[in-house]
Amino acid sequence: MYTFLDGLDDRLDNIRSDVLQLKPFPTVEQAYAYVRREAIRQTVMLTNNGNSTAAAMVSRGGKTYLPRQQTLQINRAGMAPTAGRNLHHLARPKGQVESEGSGCSHCGNMKHTRETCFKLHGYPDWWSELKTRKQRTSSGDTGQASLANTKPQLSLAPLVESGEAATSLPNDQGNTESKNDWIVDSGATDHMTYCSDDFSNTTEPRRTGISNANGVVYPVTGAGTVHISTSLLLTNTLLVPSLSNKLLSVSQVTEDLNCVVLMYPKFCLFQDILTKEIIGRGTKREGLYYVDDFNIGNVNTVRRSLLTKENQIWLWHYRLGHPSFSYMKYLFPELFLNLNYAEFKCETCILAKSHRVSFLISLNKSDTPFALVHSDVWGPSPITTVSGMRWFVTFVDDCTRMTWLYLLKRKDEVFDVFCMFEAMVHTQFSANIQILRSDNGGSM
Repeated sequence: MYTFLDGLDDRLDNIRSDVLQLKPFPTVEQAYAYVRREAIRQTVMLTNNGNSTAAAMVSRGGKTYLPRQQTLQINRAGMAPTAGRNLHHLARPKGQVESEGSGCSHCGNMKHTRETCFKLHGYPDWWSELKTRKQRTSSGDTGQASLANTKPQLSLAPLVESGEAATSLPNDQGNTESKNDWIVDSGATDHMTYCSDDFSNTTEPRRTGISNANGVVYPVTGAGTVHISTSLLLTNTLLVPSLSNKLLSVSQVTEDLNCVVLMYPKFCLFQDILTKEIIGRGTKREGLYYVDDFNIGNVNTVRRSLLTKENQIWLWHYRLGHPSFSYMKYLFPELFLNLNYAEFKCETCILAKSHRVSFLISLNKSDTPFALVHSDVWGPSPITTVSGMRWFVTFVDDCTRMTWLYLLKRKDEVFDVFCMFEAMVHTQFSANIQILRSDNGGSM
C-alpha cells in the first residue's frame, strides 16, 4: 500500500493524504479506486476538449464506445508495476511532466496518445473480461445511454410513481409480490430460489443442501442461471423448493460480476468496479433490500413505490413551496381520492402564514387636547447626524394625534426638551399638559 502511494505523482498528494486518513484502513484495490477517481477528475478539469467525458459510456447499435481513460494494474502482492504500460498517468516518477499529444501516432486514434496505446504496449488483463461484459450488455436494447459515475457517493433523486404506492406495500411475508422479488442477503453463500421457472438455463448444483441459521438443512434439487436484468446475471443459482423467498447472495454477486454493493438507508446499488457503471439497485422495504427492475438509462432514479398517498401529498407540498391543500387537490386529484384535504395540517404553514391578531378598538380617548400626552425616547443611533445627534424624543397628543419630535445629542437632554415643549404648548395653544405618559425609562 505505502509503495503504491509513494509512486504517485506530486499532483496527487492530496488524495494520498486522504487515503492514509481513511478509517478503516483501505485495501490496495480501494486505494486504487480513490486515486483513479481523482486522476480522472483532474484530467477532465485540465482538458479543454468538450468530448472529455470520462464518466460516460454510450452504446449505439449494439457497440459500446469508451472514452480514453488511464488505468492501473495491481498485482497479488499489492505492488504497482513499473513497466510503464498503464502507469504513465498515475504512477510515473515524481517531477516528470505529462506530455499531452494530439492523438496516437501509432494507430491514429485521437482518443489516446502513443504512451497509452494498447495496440503498441499490449492489452491489460481486464480487457477481455470488459469486452465480454459489454457484448453481453449490448445484446439488449440499443440506442440507450448509460452514465457511469466515477464516484460511489451518488446523488439520487426519488421517483414518485402515483397509483402504485398503495398497492405495492407488502402486508405480510406471504404477499405474492414480495415473494417474487429478490432479497439482497449478505449472509447467504449462494443465490437461491424456490421457482425453477426463473432459470434461463440449468446446470449442476455445487452443493446438495443448504442450512439455515437454526441448523435445519434444506435439500438442493437443481441449479441454473437467472437473468434479473440485462446487466445483472445470477449464475450458479441454487433451486431450493423449501424456501419462501428468493435470495441474492452479496458475496457471490460481487465475485461473479466484479462489483460492489453500496448500502444506503433507503436503497442499495450494485456498481461495477472497473467501469463504475450502476448495474443494479434495490429498495428497502420492512427492513429488507429488494432488488428492483433495473433498466439501463435510469441510473439517477430510485423507485419509491412504498410511498403512500399521504406521503406523496406531503412530498409535493414541500416541493411546491407549501401551497394550500385545497389548491393541491386541483393539481393532484388522484392523490386526494377518498381523502379530505382539510385533515392535512402543516405546522410550518400555520407559523409562517398566520397574521398577528389586530388590536381591539380602544374607546379610551381624550376629549381635550393636551389632556394626555404620550412620550418616548429612542437611541442611541449607530449613525450620527451631521450636527452630532444620536437620540430623539417624541411627544404625541392623545386627542389630536399630533406628534412633535426633537433630536438630542445625549439622553440627559430629555428633561430640558420637555420643559421647552411644555412652554411651547402653554404659549402657542394656551393649554397645559395634564398627564404625561411614558414607559418609565428614567429619562424624565
